[in-house]
Amino acid sequence: MRSILFIIVLISLSALSYAQSRKDSIYSYTIEHHLVERNLLRPAFLQRDSLMSYGDIRVAYQMDRGGFRKAQQAYKGVATSFQANGFNRLGKFLLGAKFTFNTIQEDSLANSLRSGLEDLSPYYPYANKSGDYQRQNYLLNASLAYDLTHSVQPFFQIDYHRHWSAGTVDPRLKSDRFTFKAKPGITLNFSKTTLGVYGIIGHADENVSLLYKNTDFQSSNLYPDRIYYMNYGYGTVRQKDSTRNNIKYDKYKGLGFQYLSKFYGWHTKAELEYQQYHNTNQNYSKKSVLFTTPLAIYDQNTISFFVDAVKYNGDRGQQLFILDGQYNKGADGNKLTTGSLNKVNYKVSTLSLTGQYFKLWDRHRQVAKELGFLVAYYAENRKDLLQAVDFEVGQLRFEPSLRLYLQKDKTKLIQFLFAPYAAIPTEIALDYNPLSISTFVQNVVFGDYYYYKTRYLGAKLGFEYKDRIWGNNIAFYGKLDLRNSLGTVELKDNIEPKFLAMGSRMNMEIGIRLSL
Repeated sequence: MRSILFIIVLISLSALSYAQSRKDSIYSYTIEHHLVERNLLRPAFLQRDSLMSYGDIRVAYQMDRGGFRKAQQAYKGVATSFQANGFNRLGKFLLGAKFTFNTIQEDSLANSLRSGLEDLSPYYPYANKSGDYQRQNYLLNASLAYDLTHSVQPFFQIDYHRHWSAGTVDPRLKSDRFTFKAKPGITLNFSKTTLGVYGIIGHADENVSLLYKNTDFQSSNLYPDRIYYMNYGYGTVRQKDSTRNNIKYDKYKGLGFQYLSKFYGWHTKAELEYQQYHNTNQNYSKKSVLFTTPLAIYDQNTISFFVDAVKYNGDRGQQLFILDGQYNKGADGNKLTTGSLNKVNYKVSTLSLTGQYFKLWDRHRQVAKELGFLVAYYAENRKDLLQAVDFEVGQLRFEPSLRLYLQKDKTKLIQFLFAPYAAIPTEIALDYNPLSISTFVQNVVFGDYYYYKTRYLGAKLGFEYKDRIWGNNIAFYGKLDLRNSLGTVELKDNIEPKFLAMGSRMNMEIGIRLSL
């Protein structure tokens, strides 16, 4: 497996090194940059694009901090990342690749001793003690297509992800996760449309363990915040569970469709994907090479889609419409809660919908203007049948935006962004059994309930300076996202959280982008 990945990395870097710039606008304007990024790993869309090659290398530093956050989110997080994207046409072959490496440091994270991946699954340890965490991610996504005939184009895509997390405060988390997915498919070209069909098959494994350096924290109840619990749902927990060292095996399978056509001057691209995720959790013992019977399982079905529609009208205005959506539905089976893998205790469903519209004027003039508007809706429902917890929330967000592009000397471009936004709660409901409140309900469920009840305002500010140096486009950019909660929510007598989201939150990113 490692040799195959090594070859793919070499091919990917080769594609980036030979990439050539066709239009500076690809690297300058938000609309075109979005379309290229979306097409990068989708040969069905790239095949009819006149762009021959593309390359992009980025180095970025990001910081996220503030008290207005969810209960299982760190007060402060710092991430440093490197990313290389590109595609190239080599004869009848079409190769696209994306490589990402990042390292993340989190400060003051409590109630979550997990990797942060597949976050809807319930089976993981937690402790009330806030701690520092380090995480690293290596991701490689690559696709290879071949023009078998003018009408038929087979392709193959891989998604590789290696992750590890480590904590520095007792109980110390150690998580090592590996994920691999393969997506074989075929593209069919018709006179005015293109159809792509692909399958999904993959697997993952994760080793999770908790370590204590101070034995007093491990054996004594005098330090209640150091006690670890296993979360078995959305309120059902077990204190000092013997399964703190466990291994997870996951399987993925699914099917996807891609469609490209033109309607009344709108160039439309759409994708619909269904994926099934099956997670098994079991004890891990170094003394045994045999897999034990799973203690718990979790199954999740995900349906996701997007639609991009762009219309070119020269200097009169270029328009882009974007619609993204995802629906998740999951349920567990756990011997330690219901006594059987076939009986469900935990259920979850989420729905996210985002619509965006952009219009760009005067792209060939000294000053270009772009107006945009975003509407996003998010809903979540989690149920723990054993604890009688029923948590339902919804949130609606509005975000207008204005971008100005100042062109100078045909090589220099300065970009400004201003995007205020507002978020308001929609449906908010919480039912639970007051006679059996667990630490998870007090620390997480109650905290997230008030987080989603809070209205907040925010604004995004952005700046980018791009110039041609040594024959390549180099851009220096900065982004700032500030949000602030509006007042203090009224606390209910029967819902008293140990953590209350309030105040403000800041996200900042600075970076350099080299366009090849």
